[in-house]
Amino acid sequence: HIQPIPIRGNREVKAASELLANHGFDIRALTSPTVRRGDECLRLCLHAFNTEQELNRLCELCELIHKEIDR
Repeated sequence: HIQPIPIRGNREVKAASELLANHGFDIRALTSPTVRRGDECLRLCLHAFNTEQELNRLCELCELIHKEIDR
């Protein structure tokens, strides 16, 4: 299943996707006009082969992203 991670704003969601890519994660940004303005998000697809270590690192990076956005 696809899990959306909401991050408002095209610039913000693209920056988050790029940061994750720099750490080895292929998590794509859905931006407006593909989605309605204000509904931008990251598109997360988890797989059975993802390791616990990968998931923990992803959670850490998501926390970092949200702290940066809340500034």
